Amino acid sequence: MINELPIEEKKELEKLVRANDYIGIEEFINTLNKELKEKPFFLNLLGVCKISKKVSKFEIAKEEAKKSRALFKKAYEKDKNFTDALYNLAEISLKTVEFDDVLIFLQKHLEKVGYDFKTVFFLARIYFHLGETEKTINYYDKIIEKKNATKFIFVNQPYIYNYSSKYSQKKYSDYCKKYVDSIKKIDESKLLKLEKEKEQKKIKIGFFSTNFRDHAVMKFFMPTIKFLNKNFETFAFNFTNPRFQDDVTKELKQNFSSWNDIHDLDDIAAVNLIRKNKINILFDLVGYSGGGRLELFKYRSAPTQISWIGYTNSTGINEMDYIIADPNVLNSDEHYTEKILRLPNIWSCHSPLKEQIKVNELPFKKNGFITFGSFNSFAKISDDTIILWSQILKKIEAKLLLKSSSSVHESAKRTLLKKFENYGVDLKKIEFLKRSETYEKHLQCYNKIDIALDTIPYNGATTSFESIWMGVPVLTTIGNSFTSRYGYSINKNLNLNEFIAKNNEDLLNKALNITSKIDELSKLRNNLRSIALKSPLFDTVKFNNDFLNLIRQIT
Repeated sequence: MINELPIEEKKELEKLVRANDYIGIEEFINTLNKELKEKPFFLNLLGVCKISKKVSKFEIAKEEAKKSRALFKKAYEKDKNFTDALYNLAEISLKTVEFDDVLIFLQKHLEKVGYDFKTVFFLARIYFHLGETEKTINYYDKIIEKKNATKFIFVNQPYIYNYSSKYSQKKYSDYCKKYVDSIKKIDESKLLKLEKEKEQKKIKIGFFSTNFRDHAVMKFFMPTIKFLNKNFETFAFNFTNPRFQDDVTKELKQNFSSWNDIHDLDDIAAVNLIRKNKINILFDLVGYSGGGRLELFKYRSAPTQISWIGYTNSTGINEMDYIIADPNVLNSDEHYTEKILRLPNIWSCHSPLKEQIKVNELPFKKNGFITFGSFNSFAKISDDTIILWSQILKKIEAKLLLKSSSSVHESAKRTLLKKFENYGVDLKKIEFLKRSETYEKHLQCYNKIDIALDTIPYNGATTSFESIWMGVPVLTTIGNSFTSRYGYSINKNLNLNEFIAKNNEDLLNKALNITSKIDELSKLRNNLRSIALKSPLFDTVKFNNDFLNLIRQIT
């Protein structure tokens, strides 16, 4: 298409493209005649410019993203063989969380070509956003079978599999092995010798994370690092994207003995930095979630390496020595490469939340019907979860409030509603709440709920602690994996055995029993925060002492 330009204009555009002068390119395109401007090539190029140029305000960037999406869509509709426009449309759609049209385009393109890595990759990512976990897994499987998998896919597959209704620890372990086998061998001669410091005054403990920022994990981690820093020499190995670092990052920096940014370091440099500091114990707080770097643990950065809190499943890495659990969350260590370290009560402890946010009266008293709720990510609402919740909604006069912990497009809501409808649920019983502007407003949303319903097989964690704090008990089923037993451990530590079900039938019976005793439910709501404060859930002092004793056992 560029060849249609006069020679001088063609040279000018090529010069602008080489310089990545997006503003200049945009100005150049605007000088073209209407016919040329409407050509797919220039529509696509203009879309690229709008999302690539630097802008000062978020609102402007958001508006430019919308314009670029429209341009990519128009370019592809004009030429269905113009795959660059299709890929650009898919990429920007993942950022704007709009999927209706692009999903159809990708599916039709895949039908036409049989297999195309980028198309399958985009479909996998979009379907995860839509809560279609099984489709996501199948698309990633296809990429792995074709031997096209990147590190992102090898890492994402075990993580996403935690959400699967068809979960088995054996299959999960197989996915981990594929990632571990994909890790490149390192030139050992380029690594510093792994050694302990002589005449060490304090044990050196390191923590690796991509989430040293305002992140759910830090609400569990912050009290512990403040405590540990008084007893050990503590080192942060920070892989958090500089763009996302914030006030929580600043607070964390003040509570480590040493802060080390490793965002720009390659694996050899990062391992050598950790070894140079002669760390005794290195904790991974990420695992397969959120862009972790398990390679650093595979290459053995410290004599003892432990997985904790940010990811609660096996890493499949033999060099990861331990994983921290509790007596409730792991009923078997089969298919775990790590040894299990069990804290006496609960695997993690949340900071006490906002005392000034009051617990209100049981909503049933005002509404005359039960309001169930779940504020978990919609990705956790598996097909098995929907089947179970549908049974409850058909047996009990109730409403279900859903509020996702991540951005959700209307298409994701429609997908969920269609599934509930397929199981005979009156859709008037389901209501979606918008994302809250502040954390305080988010917590206040729990005041609309009588009982929280846990997701399966991936239970709520942060949302369950929040729910309990706001006087809302969580009805859960005991699963077979760490992630499917969060709710069990939380309720065991609260002595809320009546909110723990052995299976789906038992959960339905318990839901019927609990909702028939409104006075007892109301009394529990009034007392649950004080019960929780006296329990291991929010007792950071006891938890930190238990954690300290655990570390001393292995040093």
